[in-house]
Amino acid sequence: MSAPSPLADEFDTEGDVRDYMTRLEEVLGASDEEQKSDSDSDEDFVYDGKDADMELSGDYREQLSEVLEQGLDELDEIEDQEHVGLLLSQDEAKPPEKEETNKTVAPDQVASAAPTRSIARPSFLHPNVSRLRSFAPRAPSTPSPPSVAGTPREEGTPSHLSAVSRTSSTSNIHESHDVDSGGKGVHERTPFRWSTMKGILEQVRAFSSAPQKAATVLGNAESPTVMAANGLICIGTSQGRVHVFDFKQNLRTICAVKGASAVTAIALTQDRTFVGVGHQDGQIHLFNLSDTSKPVRSVPTLPRAAVVSGRREGHLHGSRITHIGFVGARHTAIVSADEYGMAFYHSLGKVLFVEATDVLRLLGKYPEEPQARTPTMGDPERGSVSTVKSPRYRSRWLRQSPHILSMTPLPLGSVPNPTDAYNITAIITPIKLVIVALKPTPKTWFRKRRAEDRYTALVNEIHLDHSACLAWYPSISVKNEDSPEGGMRNTVPTLLYTWGPSATLLTVREELAPHLVKSQKRGIPHEDAKLIFEEAGSWTASDDIRAVQWLTPYQALLILDSSIEVWDIRDGCKLIERASFPIITLTSVTLRFNERKIRSYEQSACAYKGKLFLLSVKDILVGSLLSWTDHILGLVERGDSLSAIELATAYHLGTAPGNQNGLPRIVEARRQVTGNQLRELMQASVRHAFSPERLTDSTHRTADNRGVDRTSLFEDLVPTCIYASIALENLDFVYEDLFDYYQEAGIERIFLTALTPFLLDGTFSIIPPWITQQLIAMYEENEDLSTAEALIWHIDPLSLDVNQAIQLCRDRGLWDALIYVYIRALKDYVGPVVELISLIRRVQRLRQAASSTGITPDLESAMEKDTINAYKVFPYIAATLSGLIYPSQ
Repeated sequence: MSAPSPLADEFDTEGDVRDYMTRLEEVLGASDEEQKSDSDSDEDFVYDGKDADMELSGDYREQLSEVLEQGLDELDEIEDQEHVGLLLSQDEAKPPEKEETNKTVAPDQVASAAPTRSIARPSFLHPNVSRLRSFAPRAPSTPSPPSVAGTPREEGTPSHLSAVSRTSSTSNIHESHDVDSGGKGVHERTPFRWSTMKGILEQVRAFSSAPQKAATVLGNAESPTVMAANGLICIGTSQGRVHVFDFKQNLRTICAVKGASAVTAIALTQDRTFVGVGHQDGQIHLFNLSDTSKPVRSVPTLPRAAVVSGRREGHLHGSRITHIGFVGARHTAIVSADEYGMAFYHSLGKVLFVEATDVLRLLGKYPEEPQARTPTMGDPERGSVSTVKSPRYRSRWLRQSPHILSMTPLPLGSVPNPTDAYNITAIITPIKLVIVALKPTPKTWFRKRRAEDRYTALVNEIHLDHSACLAWYPSISVKNEDSPEGGMRNTVPTLLYTWGPSATLLTVREELAPHLVKSQKRGIPHEDAKLIFEEAGSWTASDDIRAVQWLTPYQALLILDSSIEVWDIRDGCKLIERASFPIITLTSVTLRFNERKIRSYEQSACAYKGKLFLLSVKDILVGSLLSWTDHILGLVERGDSLSAIELATAYHLGTAPGNQNGLPRIVEARRQVTGNQLRELMQASVRHAFSPERLTDSTHRTADNRGVDRTSLFEDLVPTCIYASIALENLDFVYEDLFDYYQEAGIERIFLTALTPFLLDGTFSIIPPWITQQLIAMYEENEDLSTAEALIWHIDPLSLDVNQAIQLCRDRGLWDALIYVYIRALKDYVGPVVELISLIRRVQRLRQAASSTGITPDLESAMEKDTINAYKVFPYIAATLSGLIYPSQ
């Protein structure tokens, strides 16, 4: 029997101010190490306020590996928020057009609340549980409305893992639960634990040039536009500034250039030393975070005459930058894309303190000259009547290339991979996916069209929804969960790309002839090497995919219009989690394609060390995918110990819904982890249910000061523990510990009644004789002889009290059961004949009495009943002599 569990005191959570992680370690500490992300190191990554020291020493690969192996701390609990928002104002040069804007979303509009469940209180108390009558708080009549910001929790002791300012709070999106008087509730499963970081955007708005209210009215309030979260949180704004924060929500620095337009793209190096900023007017600036007084590099825009002549390459004046990313380990090598479908590689070096910029066009054709000025609606020359005071004119470049919906370079992983040296970049448009490598020479290595023929592709560009996303996962070292020996293995760089609702995985590897391996220089791709791309899986989401991120090497997160989905790419790509979430609550960058305005949410979502960061207009949301222990502990904290046991049982059997993060994939290893926790959980639940304090505490009262019938709690506890014990393949806890609790409390009849169905349906048949005695005696006392006889038939003969069973069968005329006891328990085949012959003799005496005194109704009834049973001697003898069992099974 396992040692006493510390979980016993955790069920009464009232007044407990300990933080979540402390309680989690106490209750489920045995598997804490299993729950750590494979990509994290054993040391916790705690931001100590020294991240601004950007001077680094040593090899960049070593520094990068050290940074990538650090662990992300658990976020602190802060106050919840309401989702609101208007999106960014459009380019002032654009004419005003009707456009759907983000509407303010109230918390109760995020998802419909679960239907109210009425709590039925029986008007009577179970006769055998009256001494257990206690008072419990009445469950709320209606569940709290589900929202992105849940009810704030009481502030307690900060977690030892906390690295974020205590101005943040946790909440569960779309979570509602209802617990009945029996202690077993109906809960809506929530896959994520959400936190809000309110302090960041409050500090961003504080830098607005005008007072907040005036700026809002005038339309020049500083609002967030894009975000990058990779060890630091960088927020680009509509005023052209980038605010850099750490996870404690402390402002580290501000990157700004005088007169800059709105930030529309942002990127942060993996070592958190440089940030790249793309603006609405086409300007690109690189900042060294150790000194942000001025950009260390800038990429100016070009006039059309310069690019038409072929003298220079780059973005045109006024072409909005839509994507930017750092290439490889260099801080001054970037790729960028604009709204006209142009993609460039910029090598921003210096030679003898003079900038030596090399620009290479990766994709796209330069747009044509704008058309002649044509009046729009409202122009008197068109002869139409309009309320527009003066005609407006459009003077925009005519795009010649499919617009780029997403572009991302392959980041460096924590372990070296031959593909890192190629500087691979993926670019996706509405009609094709292109993957280029910049080394050893720029080359397109992979191209895939969305449609097979070019005509269909061009039509699709016009008619299909402009929804396509990209996300790389680099090579890292992870635990080999598929091998019983364990160990570590390196993952393969994988690209996840989407078109509409379709998602596809693409892996990349280097192929090099054996005789060329020795001649290949380290870190430099061989000219004769090849990059091989292989499709590794695909699936279809429930709606168009607006953004994608990697949570772990095996779990991809998809953000749809109204929900978030998490897919496990192992075992055939299966959906493991779905949570309702309206994407309209996030900020977006508005792009114009073919006279249409498309909202891009790609740079409002970031994933870092298994955490999801979402940029809304008012707050920054941080989501963590709950592990199996989180789900169990959540039920325990809400006082629903029975559901917690059922969920732990499902995890033990491998049938639990959702993700199983933290559990080994090998069945034997998983059951060893879950089995220990399941035993501890059952013991703690039973101790709590029968604790004297819980039974007599006068604080357990309803709002109207009435007691609550707790019979259902004790009735449901027995089958719940039985199912768990069956999963553990050990019923000793049920027969010994659990039965003792019920017997000491004087309600063993509840236990016996709940045990009966398992015996009758054949779930098990061996039980201790002392339980069998009380079980048979209870049904005899209740005059339920049919159930008593059925139990004798189904209980293993070795578990029967033979004397009790024979006496009951003789007194109550249960002859089939009597024969069963003789031949199965005593192995006596003569005894039944003797018993039946005595019955025959009694029938003869009754007939003699009837012939001498006459037949009375009572005598006739007794004689008829005994005669039917006496005739059983013939089938019994026939079955025995034939080698058959009587009664037949």
